[in-house]
Amino acid sequence: MDNEPKILEGGESTYRNGGGSMCGGVISQSYFDKYVADNGDPYGIMMAFVMDDENFEVYKKYKEAGMHKNAKQIFDACARSMI
Repeated sequence: MDNEPKILEGGESTYRNGGGSMCGGVISQSYFDKYVADNGDPYGIMMAFVMDDENFEVYKKYKEAGMHKNAKQIFDACARSMI
């Protein structure tokens, strides 16, 4: 992937852009699991990429530090598409 998707914060959905289009983001496995447990289904966060919690935290730190090459390596190796 050429551009890493946005890191989604708690309560933020992949559903955006006002017109009904859905865009991906990156979430942790624990966030995914909690969302499904709280809502009964994953549909509100479909089109996201999911990473195990440990790699998600490393990815997030790289993104926040502007270390995009490192973030891309983690993303390419660890992100799973929920599309």
